Amino acid sequence: MRPDQPTRCTALIALLTACSLATGCKDKDLSPPARPAPPAKPAHSMAPAPAPPPAPAPPPVSTGKLVIVKATWGALYSKSKRQVKNVTQQLRALVRDDSLSIFPSTRNLGEPARGQTKYLKVQYKKGGLAGQKVVGERELLTIPVDDKPPPVRLVVTKARYGDFAHRRVLDVTARVADLVEDNALSVSNFNQTFGDPASGTNKELRVSYKLDGRAGSKTVTEGEVLTLSGKGQ
Repeated sequence: MRPDQPTRCTALIALLTACSLATGCKDKDLSPPARPAPPAKPAHSMAPAPAPPPAPAPPPVSTGKLVIVKATWGALYSKSKRQVKNVTQQLRALVRDDSLSIFPSTRNLGEPARGQTKYLKVQYKKGGLAGQKVVGERELLTIPVDDKPPPVRLVVTKARYGDFAHRRVLDVTARVADLVEDNALSVSNFNQTFGDPASGTNKELRVSYKLDGRAGSKTVTEGEVLTLSGKGQ
């Protein structure tokens, strides 16, 4: 072996090693490892958008000018007319925007019948149509701006209550007529409503009426309920 042969072998080995390393580095991806993708976020259910608030109801439309024709207050169904007071002007002053609302009492309408059951009766016109309302003391009477009195179909022509066999009878026509509302009538508790003309005896309420111009009548005994409607029942 020549003296320079080991040196050449060493150089050759070094060259081969360098080439091998270079090839390995070229084939191997030495770039930093890619970061793992973040976990997918769970899909959140979208809450529905709140519904818009409902539109405010339009204000009621007036059905016409409100005219108080006549208003009376007091013991309307007593035999003494002195226990009744005309309060037409007072109620006319309370009309606002073609409507009326009042709790009748002795405080705002006076005391025409001390110790008696009192009522407020209002006859009026709304848009040219006639109407009537009756309430007791401290009951609310309202005639709204959109009130429309119905056409009159049911008219009480005569009403009597009592013991007919012994002729202890009261004429209660006015009271029964005032109980008609929207062409219907319902009457109960006769003694409380009309007074007791014959205590301890059997009494009847007899009502004569016209419905759509046709005459009719109905009789019920004390403790029952008298009803009339558009069908005459």
